[in-house]
Amino acid sequence: PAQPMALNFFREYYESLSDYKTLVGLLRSAQHKVKDTAERVTLGEEMARIAEQKLDDPERAIDLWKGVARLQEDHEEAKEALKRLYRVTEKWNALLEIIKEEVDALGDDEVDAKVNRLLQMVDIYEKLRVDVMVLNTYNSILELQPDNKEVLDALAEKYESAGRINDLIGVLEK
Repeated sequence: PAQPMALNFFREYYESLSDYKTLVGLLRSAQHKVKDTAERVTLGEEMARIAEQKLDDPERAIDLWKGVARLQEDHEEAKEALKRLYRVTEKWNALLEIIKEEVDALGDDEVDAKVNRLLQMVDIYEKLRVDVMVLNTYNSILELQPDNKEVLDALAEKYESAGRINDLIGVLEK
């Protein structure tokens, strides 16, 4: 399966038949036989794209993109694809883990990027209805940007709706 000419032949053949399941199986066999990591990554990318775009199988695409990310930890396309697919499949906890890793990887001087990702986390916590985490994340943002008016307003609204008057007074004083 890893012989390049044979692989190209069968790739074209199965694509012409629109038999993408068999093609992914063939590519998987080739990936297991190949020793070069870069080539394994390339085959993984191809399988993941086929699973997502041709087979419309987000679960399989997630598994394949995870495989690519394991082979090459800094693979940006895999990270972005996983984030997109986690949103589509509503795997919020897995998406949160990726975003948390991104926040942790950012430097202290990248405040705007951190805030952006923390706001993405707030949206997910809202979907999950985890108000405690929403409040904690808003407070984390305020540690980075104490004068962020939108976050202060949102936090005040949350405290007011939860009946946490003392916390609301603290936010209003800021």
